[in-house]
Amino acid sequence: MDDLKPLPLTSKRQKLQSKLACIQTRPLIILAVYTLIISFFAGPIILYIVATISVLYIILILIHKRENQTLSAEISHTQYQTLKEISQQYPSISKTISHTLKTQRTISQEQYLLVMELVQQEETNLLKSSLENDS
Repeated sequence: MDDLKPLPLTSKRQKLQSKLACIQTRPLIILAVYTLIISFFAGPIILYIVATISVLYIILILIHKRENQTLSAEISHTQYQTLKEISQQYPSISKTISHTLKTQRTISQEQYLLVMELVQQEETNLLKSSLENDS
């Protein structure tokens, strides 16, 4: 429990999620193109209506996808900065998280919570030692 080992599942999970997002949006784009082709033969008014709905739907999907990517990047960057500060502040814990910081830009939530527990333990130990030194 002294060293945190990077979880290869995290990067695999992220790759699978990005592939899944592509798989989910690709059929919708294909469906929108086919709908545009069919509505072209149906008449100009239907063409404008279907084209507008299809384009708006695709834009909404792309915006939602980009928001999710931005949110996960912000969270992982915040965690990364927190771990970097912790490793500088507590030398005894720095060994525990240095491998994770070097090999992975994002960490699992379990690893992050484990480091936060170690920080609490370290603060408790420092407080106990300072109280013992005072008395």
